[in-house]
Amino acid sequence: MRVVVQIHDVELIVRSGGQQVAAEPGYARYQGRQIIAVGGDAFKDARRHPRQSCNDYWYRLSTEPLPNSALTRADLVSAQLDALVPKNATEVVLVVPGYLESGALSLLLGILKANNVVVAGIVDAAVAATKDRYEDQTLLH
Repeated sequence: MRVVVQIHDVELIVRSGGQQVAAEPGYARYQGRQIIAVGGDAFKDARRHPRQSCNDYWYRLSTEPLPNSALTRADLVSAQLDALVPKNATEVVLVVPGYLESGALSLLLGILKANNVVVAGIVDAAVAATKDRYEDQTLLH
C-alpha cells in the first residue's frame, strides 16, 4: 500500500487512496532517554510538562541532543513516523515544506530507511498544492 505523508508546521497528515488516514500535530513529550508520547497525546500534556515537550523537531531536524535529554530531534521524528505511518505501508510519498534543508531531508530519508519504509517520491508542498485546477487564475511560486 502506498501512502502520502504531508509534513507542515502545524500537522502531519497521512493519506491513502485519496482518503485521510491519520492526522496529528508535530508534538513529542520525552523524559531522559524515553519518548513518552507523540502527536495529540503529547500536545495535551505540553502545558503541564513544558520542559519535556518539543514541537520544533520537524523544522529543526538534526542529530543534536535535545535540552535536558540524550534524545535528538531525529529520535522524535522517527518515533512519530513509526506511530503515524501504517504498518502495511510498502511505499511512502513525502510532501515536504520548502524550509526543509537538504541535510534535514537526507536525515529524514535515512530515518525512513532505518524504519524499513521505501520512499517512492518527494514533492515540494507548494507544488503539491497546485494539483487542483485553478481556472482563470495565475499560480505563482
